[in-house]
Amino acid sequence: MLMMWWRRITVWGQRGRRSGAVLTNVVATHSGIGVSAQNATSTAAIVGRKVVGTNVQVTDGLGYGIVTGLSTLKLTDSVVTGNNGGGAGIDIAAEFRPRLYNTICGRSLNQGRGPRPFKVCAND
Repeated sequence: MLMMWWRRITVWGQRGRRSGAVLTNVVATHSGIGVSAQNATSTAAIVGRKVVGTNVQVTDGLGYGIVTGLSTLKLTDSVVTGNNGGGAGIDIAAEFRPRLYNTICGRSLNQGRGPRPFKVCAND
């Protein structure tokens, strides 16, 4: 069952350098949209060039939990676990090291310097 609760979201710019999202009190559980079962693990619950969040919960998704591009991922008081990004259980994928404060995550992926973890999550 897909469940999402969006309490407060601010999104700016849909394209270009300054696009991003500010998330507060957001829950995404069992999310992931795929055309077929073969590509479901390539989807993500939250995607943005810059993502900043407080009290964000992204759990048990079919694909990645959160994916960011060439900018910032900053989470405070959040949980990103149990997602299956890339079919390898990746919760967070980013180009640069995420800034996590009082945040729990299962596995991370450094997309910028080769496929390796950032060592910021419990199972990295």
